[in-house]
Amino acid sequence: MTERTRTLKSLEVVLESFLHRVVELKGERLTVLEGINRLDDIARKESTQKDFSMEVGDWFAEHNDWLTEKIIRPADAGRISSILSQIRDGLETSSEKSLETEKVNSEIERWQDSLKPGTKKLDSSLQKLVLKRSGETIAEIEKDSILKFTEHFESMFERWKDVSGGRHHILSALDDCLNSAYLQLNEEALILSGFIIYYLRLKNYLVEPYVKRLKAAESLIKKARAGSTLVS
Repeated sequence: MTERTRTLKSLEVVLESFLHRVVELKGERLTVLEGINRLDDIARKESTQKDFSMEVGDWFAEHNDWLTEKIIRPADAGRISSILSQIRDGLETSSEKSLETEKVNSEIERWQDSLKPGTKKLDSSLQKLVLKRSGETIAEIEKDSILKFTEHFESMFERWKDVSGGRHHILSALDDCLNSAYLQLNEEALILSGFIIYYLRLKNYLVEPYVKRLKAAESLIKKARAGSTLVS
């Protein structure tokens, strides 16, 4: 296998991972919307209904990771906070006063504090939510490296919008990305260049000259990594 073939194979693996993540992001979005709609359904029930507190507690337990991961958007946070206020108001007017309702009210307060704009995300390694059922807790949630990739992906998408704006052809945008990777030692530009090159390869473009430039930029970045001079 030639060096060029190995490079293209490597780019193929990277792009497949990228496309897989795009699908996952769409799935995450649907999961969030379904979760919020379920909370809204719970809020519409009578707070005096049997097992109401348990149902709310179960929702908190299932979606506790929303407070520690960048999953929900500001609009989602506003809607969740509004629904939780409805649930809290219902509990306050209800004659049902118990340890379970106190736990739910406490959890509502924690969520609303965490959902406020500018609030620092909670450390998932320290969070445990006690539910109504005796002895039941949520498992400790490990920080996920997928979040970091998502941040890079979103940043690369913004970079793509910048370099492609006003361009008449994708090759012009690719040229800019490769220049940024080579001259500025920009890792995001390098990865974005790899995605573009693989896309062009699938469209039967002649990509060999760009692969050579990509490899040259990658070599410089690897050398610079040891000296911590990279640009993100």
